[in-house]
Amino acid sequence: MEKDKNTENLENHQIIQQLENRWRDIRFTYSKRYPVLTEEDITYKNGEFDAMTERIANRTKRTKKQVQNEIQNWEDDIHFNPIME
Repeated sequence: MEKDKNTENLENHQIIQQLENRWRDIRFTYSKRYPVLTEEDITYKNGEFDAMTERIANRTKRTKKQVQNEIQNWEDDIHFNPIME
C-alpha cells in the first residue's frame, strides 16, 4: 500500500530536520574535511538546507543524496584528513 502524500511529506520534513540538527554539530569539522567549500557553500537560511546540500554536492562532485548520507553518518574522529579536489 502506498503512503499518502501527507505522510511522505512529514517523513521528508523529519529527515531534513534531523540532517539540519546534525549539520549544526559537524559543520566546522565538515568544512575542514572539504577545504574546497566556501562559507557561502556551507551556510543556509531557514528552509534552504536542501539547497545548501546541493551546493556542497556540486562543489565536491557528488550527489546531493551522498552528501546527505555523509552528514547523517558523520563521525568526527575519522574525518580529519582534508580532501583536496
